[in-house]
Amino acid sequence: MAAIAGARRLVVFAAPGVSNVVAEALSEAWRRLGAQGVRVILDVDAEVCRLGYGTMEGLQRLQTTAQSLGTMVCEQPGLRLGLLVVDEKVLIYSPTPLLIEAGSSQDKRPNCLVLMAYPTRGQ
Repeated sequence: MAAIAGARRLVVFAAPGVSNVVAEALSEAWRRLGAQGVRVILDVDAEVCRLGYGTMEGLQRLQTTAQSLGTMVCEQPGLRLGLLVVDEKVLIYSPTPLLIEAGSSQDKRPNCLVLMAYPTRGQ
């Protein structure tokens, strides 16, 4: 959530669903950066919550924030990958449903690629 909280101009979040904690971070960034500063794309089907990809409360929080700013949460049915863009940093990940992750005994399971824009020659 620190990456989202540190955004200076842009946040794009695309995933099957959203947890309460991530929804709160996105809502705060949306209010701070304005309607055009944040884009959210989710699979809003109730199955997403049943599978453990997010919570209904998280979705509702984002929809309320979007409505208050005169924008919207975009919908992409069947979305099962994750993308987070914060300014120049891009994270691509494979969301793990909570019902699968809950039984894990391993602390870390890397499933993310981080892409960053680096200065090129002449800049």
